[in-house]
Parts: sequence; structure tokens; C-alpha cells
Amino acid sequence: MQLLHISDTHLGRAQFNLEEREEDLYESLGEAVEAAIREHVKCVIHAGDIFDSPRPGGRPLLRLLEELRRLKERGISFYFTLGNHDIARLPHAPVALLYERIGLARYVEREEPWRDGELVILGFREHRPSELEELEARLRAAEARAAGLEGKKVLVLHQTLREAHQFAGRLSHEALPKNFDYYAMGDLHFRWEKRFPGLGGPVCYPGSLDVISLEPSLEGGTGFEKGYYIVDLSSREASAEWVRLRSTRPQRVLDVRYEQLETLVRSLLEEVGRYAKKPIIRLRVRGKGIRQEALEARLSALREASLYLDVQPLEEGIPERYAAPPDIDAETLRLAAEILGSEQSARLAILDLLPLLAEGKAAEATERLWKMIERGSATC
Repeated sequence: MQLLHISDTHLGRAQFNLEEREEDLYESLGEAVEAAIREHVKCVIHAGDIFDSPRPGGRPLLRLLEELRRLKERGISFYFTLGNHDIARLPHAPVALLYERIGLARYVEREEPWRDGELVILGFREHRPSELEELEARLRAAEARAAGLEGKKVLVLHQTLREAHQFAGRLSHEALPKNFDYYAMGDLHFRWEKRFPGLGGPVCYPGSLDVISLEPSLEGGTGFEKGYYIVDLSSREASAEWVRLRSTRPQRVLDVRYEQLETLVRSLLEEVGRYAKKPIIRLRVRGKGIRQEALEARLSALREASLYLDVQPLEEGIPERYAAPPDIDAETLRLAAEILGSEQSARLAILDLLPLLAEGKAAEATERLWKMIERGSATC
């Protein structure tokens, strides 16, 4: 009994407004689907953020339709939950539910878990900070519901755990129901997995199927390695093997001294010649007397050989604001916590209230804040 677990495909996103980058996302999804067919898995589980926008264009809609048809033709079910990119803040039905209506997919958030032979699948959409108490209650109820069910049980959840990311995480692993054999997680864009004492199986984030942002700062050394999990549930304990995608476009982030730039460019040009796709390269060039015209002249061949080349000249003697690309979300939360006096208040303000206020929905923001104050989870 095998399943394939993917997440955060963000279909429709065109990084740097390049059509090639949008196409890369479809190719990554296609490779994962091909693996599901080749490995004869029972089902594919998508843990949210299927699309990059809650109102995707025609191309991502059609490309996903084509891949789901391939799976259905071979008897492979497709289960999914919704991420924050799939859900519009203005009320309307998420587009991804269309595929359930036409019989190509199954949405996991429902009253009764899906049963597929010996496989039992239950899941929940992404919950905002103000909804965490509701989510925790629903997870406790899921544990009670699953207690009497026979078979291999899989929980699907688009939510970042605090143990996986100290800034973006909103939920503790202690809130997860204990009696599931595998926890198919989504939201993180890098791979992360762990077995927690008391939980019935591994908690796994496969990461995004492609590089969604140029920022590698949160992605350890594996941010540019993308892939999926093949999960074997046939034994007593689930085993999850992460498989790296072959189609991922190469990306490099390099620091170089200005006087050594020509040597690095020659080396990169030789390396690029071995790639199946033109790479994305970011260079931080450090030194004194860096002239833009001379810099561009030295990089012209590399720029021609790259899909996208980003160059950051760092003149010595001029203070550098950041030694590495900042994580804007984490920095915003940190500063808000300093100002407001607590991390909980910062999350409420930045992650929940600010998006509503930005859309001019002051009444809804006020109502939500008062409800949290009444529950004792927020203070004025």
C-alpha cells in the first residue's frame, strides 16, 4: 500500500514574470504524476497551495486537469486539502473544489473520512491565527473519530508546526491527533520530517515542488532540491522516502570577490553547459572600485547563458544592510513582537488582522478581534 505525497505546487506562478518559470511548475507536477503511475501508488495526496492564486488563470486550470485525468485513467485517486493560496479572503468557493465536482479529485475536509480500501484519509484546510483554537478542537475530534476506525490512517494538513519553523509555525505537534499512521503536511517550502513520541507515524513536509522564491535563507542547504514522498503503509510502521525531482531548474547563490569574478564566470560557463535547463544565478560581488559598466562586461556571457542572473555589487567600506537575504515575514513578526510585547499579539496583528484591514474590511477585523478578546486569546 503506497501513496505519493506532494504539496505547495503553486501552479500559475511565473517567477520573475518569466513564462519558462511557470512552465517549470507544470513540468515538476508532471514528473510527480509520472512517478505515481510508474510506482503504481494507490493515491496521490496534495497537502495544499495547489494554485498560487485563489483565482487562477486558464493555463494552470487546464494543466492540472490534464494531470488529474492521467491519474484517473490509471485508477489512482487524488486527495487534496486547501492552503492559504487556494482560499480567497473575499467569500467564494475555492476553485480547486471544481475538480471534486467533476469526479477527478477528493477534498479531504468532510464529515466522514474517505475510505479507500484499507486506507483512511482525513484532513483540514489552512487555518488563520484567529482560527487555531477551532482547528485544535477539530483535531481532537479527529482523534476520537479515528479511534474506532480500522485500517491505515492518514492526516492531511496545510499548517506549519512551530517545531518545523519557529517564526512561521502556529501549531504545536502536541495538537496533532495521536492515532494516525502518517501525517501528510503542507505549507513549508523546504523538506522537513520528524517522528514525535506519542504520534503514530512520521510528520512529513515534502516542500514545494519547485523553487517558489529566490530567497534560500530559510531552506537550509536543501532549498533548491525539490521532490516528493513515496510512503509505504504496508508494514506496521509507515516508511517515507523523499525522492528528488530531476526536472528542477538549477539555481545557484554565490559570493565572489570582484578580482576573482572572471575566474568564477569561466567556471560557471563550463558548468552551465552541462545543465539541461538554463539556470537561475544570483551573485554577490564584493570588492572596492566596482564599476557597473565593467561588471556588466564581465558578466555578459554568463547572462546570456542563464535564464535569470541577479547581481548584487557590495562595495567595501559601505555598510551592508543585511549579510544575507532577509526573511521579510520573520523580521516583520519579530519587530511587531517587540512593539506589542508578545509573539501572540504580533501574529494576530500581522497574520490575521493586517490582511483584512488592507482589503478595507475593518468591520470584520474588529469583530474578529473582539471574539478573540472574549475567548481570552487576545488582549487590548
